[in-house]
Amino acid sequence: MVEIFKDEYGVTLSEYVGNLRLEEAKRLLSDTNDEIIDIAYSIGFGGLSSFYRFFKNSTGLSPAAYRKEHRE
Repeated sequence: MVEIFKDEYGVTLSEYVGNLRLEEAKRLLSDTNDEIIDIAYSIGFGGLSSFYRFFKNSTGLSPAAYRKEHRE
């Protein structure tokens, strides 16, 4: 099943889910005033540090820096 998913979508299931979470985090950071911790929990992270690490590794920016850059 894992191979079928990767063949169909070009990424692993965990990469696919990570991409969905990242896009939702970006949308929430740009379009809402929700606290970053609330965004982290709403997209399935158990804590702020794991969300910050995931987001910064994925975008090169902290969630706060991304929000500031995409609201100006």
